[in-house]
Amino acid sequence: MTGCDRSTKRTVAAPPSPALFFRVASLACVLVACRSDKPRAPGVTPDGVAVADEGCKGIYVASHPKADALLREYLNHDAAGDFLASRAWLDTTLNCPGRLGTIDSAVVVAAWSSSALKAGRDTTRTVVTYQIVARVVLAGGQASDVEPAKVFEVDTVQLVKTPFGWRIDRPPPHWHLMRASALAHLGLDPAERRILGGAR
Repeated sequence: MTGCDRSTKRTVAAPPSPALFFRVASLACVLVACRSDKPRAPGVTPDGVAVADEGCKGIYVASHPKADALLREYLNHDAAGDFLASRAWLDTTLNCPGRLGTIDSAVVVAAWSSSALKAGRDTTRTVVTYQIVARVVLAGGQASDVEPAKVFEVDTVQLVKTPFGWRIDRPPPHWHLMRASALAHLGLDPAERRILGGAR
């Protein structure tokens, strides 16, 4: 509600004729029946034609024909710290890259495993479990703060099938770096490196 009408004047519309009611109801039924519930890339028509979409800013080209291969490649890129330097690969991987925004945190991972939760014709969901050893605040792709953490994180990665192939439907909340990748890429000082080395 955006405002209130304090006027006491009321206008009562005449009830629609039965013929008009049935015509409108029939049109609504046709529209619902014709609607496609299949996931598709934002900014793409049901016929698979790419249209302008400033919000998503996706690169809609044919790629990633297999969901399991896309998931495996995504998890490996994330663990290697590749997204700290460039997100170009994500532009052809996320269903809506424009929703990713700025990611200014990461977790350092000792190990991770994945397990299929749901596999359908147009959607797959996979549970990924991370053994976290540290949490990192990022600034310009480098660590600005490192805190030890001995926890497990369970994340669900959902993939959807679009006219251009499989895409990751939800952007990650933060990056997940293996310990070796964090030591190589985050510009850690000696004290921060000891946190990663000592948190077993």
